[in-house]
Amino acid sequence: MLACTELITMCLQSAKHEHLRKQQELDHNQNQGVSIFQDIFRRADKNDDGKLSLEEFQSYFTDGILTDEQMQELYRSIDRQQTDNLDIDKLSEYFTPHLGEYVNVLSALEKLNVAILKAMDKTKESPHLEPLKEDTLAGTYKSNILLVQRQMSVKERDVEQFQQALKIYTDATTSQIDNLHVSVQNLPDRSCFIMYEFWQDRLSWMSYLQSSISKTFQRCIIDSLEQPEMVSTMLLPASWWIMNNN
Repeated sequence: MLACTELITMCLQSAKHEHLRKQQELDHNQNQGVSIFQDIFRRADKNDDGKLSLEEFQSYFTDGILTDEQMQELYRSIDRQQTDNLDIDKLSEYFTPHLGEYVNVLSALEKLNVAILKAMDKTKESPHLEPLKEDTLAGTYKSNILLVQRQMSVKERDVEQFQQALKIYTDATTSQIDNLHVSVQNLPDRSCFIMYEFWQDRLSWMSYLQSSISKTFQRCIIDSLEQPEMVSTMLLPASWWIMNNN
């Protein structure tokens, strides 16, 4: 029979291995997410010098939510040495700790991208294929799609009513021709809902904000929120998106 100390040692070793495994998985997901993040910055780098000027930064990331002054303030807060040229790798390092839930989203997109590239390579190598016609998917979407993250903290007494309004909104939104996907995450430790909306482009989303569906949802939930809704957007390469029916 094992002594108590040996049993404790075995338990500690098992816990240590499990912790290391989970940490490796987390690091792997973060690395995948960051690689896409770096690619986004490279797309914003119009002169391909490996750096982003203030003009390039504003031109690519202005989303209609932050003003020009706020965009400049954000840029200056990163560019502490006032070089007016931010290295892409340093930008990635700066934003990585702030990715939060985006890590899992970007990691999933990275896996999709790898799967697409493998499928494309396999298609090129396959014999007896008919000449490919123009890619209808590429014609449907622009070079970037828009990811909208909406975070809503709900009063505990209003959660059920909020969920009903949320379901009506998501069902209506997913039926829109310009909407690619809607996903909702409920954080278990508190009454907080995070909704991810994927749109064909920024114009489609901004137009939808003026629709009766969107305005009705805002009116329904305004009294249910503990604090104002937090909205952030991110442009993602359209080539990483796969529709289930293609």
